[in-house]
Amino acid sequence: MHRLTRIFFLLFLSNLTLPAQDKIWFDKPATNWETHALPIGNGSLGAMLYGGTQEMVIHFNQDSLWEGNADDTGWYQSFGHLTFKFDKQIPTYQKYQRELDISTATHHLSYTAGGTTYQRTAFSSTPKGAIILQASADKPAQYSGTISLIDDHGTQANVIGNDTIQFQGSLKNGMRYAAKVKVINHGGTLTNKGNQLHVTNANSLQFILIANTDYIPDHTKKWKGEDPLISINQRIKTIANADFLTLKKQHIDDYQQFYKRVAIDLGTSDQSLNKLNTEARLLRFWKDRNDPDLEELIFNYGRYLLISSSRPGTLPANLQGIWNQSNKPPWRCDYHSDINVDMNYWLAETTNLSELRQPFFNYVLSQLPVSKINTKKKFGFDGYAIQYENGIHGGGSYRWNHSGASWFAQQFWDHYSFTLDKKFLKTQALPVFRSVCEFWEHWLIEKDGQLIAPNGWSAEHGPTEDGVTYDQQFAWDAFTNYIDACKILGNETAHTQKIIKLREKLMPLKIGKWGQLQEWLLVDRDKKQEKHRHLSHLIGFYPGRQINSNTPNLLEAAKISLNARGDKGAGWALPWKAAAWARFGDGNRAHKLLVNKLNPILTTPGRIRSGIDGTSPNLFTIVWGVIQIDGSLGYPAAVAEMLLQSNEAGKVHLLPALPDAWKNGSVKGFKARGGHSIDITWKDGKLTHAVIKTGQSRVPTVLVQGKPIKATDPRINIQ
Repeated sequence: MHRLTRIFFLLFLSNLTLPAQDKIWFDKPATNWETHALPIGNGSLGAMLYGGTQEMVIHFNQDSLWEGNADDTGWYQSFGHLTFKFDKQIPTYQKYQRELDISTATHHLSYTAGGTTYQRTAFSSTPKGAIILQASADKPAQYSGTISLIDDHGTQANVIGNDTIQFQGSLKNGMRYAAKVKVINHGGTLTNKGNQLHVTNANSLQFILIANTDYIPDHTKKWKGEDPLISINQRIKTIANADFLTLKKQHIDDYQQFYKRVAIDLGTSDQSLNKLNTEARLLRFWKDRNDPDLEELIFNYGRYLLISSSRPGTLPANLQGIWNQSNKPPWRCDYHSDINVDMNYWLAETTNLSELRQPFFNYVLSQLPVSKINTKKKFGFDGYAIQYENGIHGGGSYRWNHSGASWFAQQFWDHYSFTLDKKFLKTQALPVFRSVCEFWEHWLIEKDGQLIAPNGWSAEHGPTEDGVTYDQQFAWDAFTNYIDACKILGNETAHTQKIIKLREKLMPLKIGKWGQLQEWLLVDRDKKQEKHRHLSHLIGFYPGRQINSNTPNLLEAAKISLNARGDKGAGWALPWKAAAWARFGDGNRAHKLLVNKLNPILTTPGRIRSGIDGTSPNLFTIVWGVIQIDGSLGYPAAVAEMLLQSNEAGKVHLLPALPDAWKNGSVKGFKARGGHSIDITWKDGKLTHAVIKTGQSRVPTVLVQGKPIKATDPRINIQ
């Protein structure tokens, strides 16, 4: 078979119709980065693809390109653009389809123009550390045009030989960065055209794009490592002679080791909906509220985004994952400490992506020494505290979040509770727990014989004052994590006993005049109809563990407060509320909130409706006109909470909040605390079968839809 025909045919076979729950697709090119371009990523190197017919545009990012220093957050930066512009501009096209296959993390494009069918396939490979794109056609010599590599900081690119373009530069903080693209042509010629390459009559093209910086997560080395071009050149050398289909298979195998762990079925949609592109389908869902395949897609997409933006050895997913088009992005595209970065990882354990949390732990540990120095400068005592906005060089900005480090520490405990990894608990979690407790030891003040947190803010709501419930709950959480860790490790010391006594002296949470959980301990000022987006005074209930069935009065008060917050809010607030209602066992209320999150945010092509939060056609969560990845990652966390809970020690709750909308379905590969693996099947709204593969802890007490069951229940297979 002729090489050109073989390439085109194999790419065609790989792009056959995908299940609706595994693809996002459109029938025209993207014109808007945030709403219609499609993301790919390997954990550190990401790109947004537009799918243009007259010009191919790849906007790319690399997770460590940051301004900032030990005193300031800085900004996550846009890296650059790779473009290919056809010499022959054909303004019309037919049979256009571009899609993101989230089962393989691969972007496909196909269209016909001027009697020729063109195809492009792209992916961001973790094994090779590169974005790889293949462009082909069903006729020879169809690729003639200009290739450019553009630095979004203005440095001029230069051509090396006749097949490579690179640029390198440095930021204001001294960070060195570089990007390089190697182009491989099959047929035709490549020529040097100043700072660009020109292609003439190629049958197909392959692009290998790599970007990197000199950042290393080590403050003792001033965060600086080797020249980024060294690693870039090494990687390109290993890739250049490899077959495209081999590279693609390596990429898919690597990706699917995570993606295929979980399968979800929430019901069957009308097959006619498969004819609608994703934008049209989202609009139809908003009208009809009935498309379980779309809900599965959005669940799967959340897992895709985490796999694509957080891998072992990378930085954690930031406020926009790894995708950012601005050098002064909103909220600095930072690691926001009062909900956002925490919500990014709520899905990780239950949906079986536990290893993808490690970048966050590595990040916290790398920042900890500098954060402790900054804490002492600010407060005059030892301990670990952070600000609301945080970068990658130890610095922060905006106001101090006294509970921010406790938010972070909570994730360490959550990871341990699922994995029971004592080595992790001892070497990674315990130093963080101890440092957070040191802060609270010094920060708490005594009032009427009890301890309260002073000068707090119920993020991001209300006045700054003493006795904010948000801080009070996080002090309890920090103390409890430390106490429990010391007990498990057999490391109880005089300091542990001191923390136990401090926890006992904490002012208890209070129930207000209309039965609510007071947001401020010293003043009962909560409004009955308070629609604020944050649930800061409810973190002890979700995602925390202070309020549960063992504290029934506080549990009821938390429910009253949650109800008062209503069913609206920012794009990330709705999954948070949904997860909380799921923990209360109200699946229909949780589902309503998830439906509300899918509010389509476009009224005219390319224009975001001002002041409206919701979901864009490419299924990103939009908050105040910009992407916030936490809402997209929070969605699968809320779905998981509706189908499986294990937050109370020794208990596994199957289908705790199954909504009426998901009458029949199944999940496979979920995880529960204690290391248990769980598959669940239901029909007509009732459990029919479940398999529990027990982990390191004892066989759990099993509840089904709110009720404990007998060990002999034939529906449950415990292995």
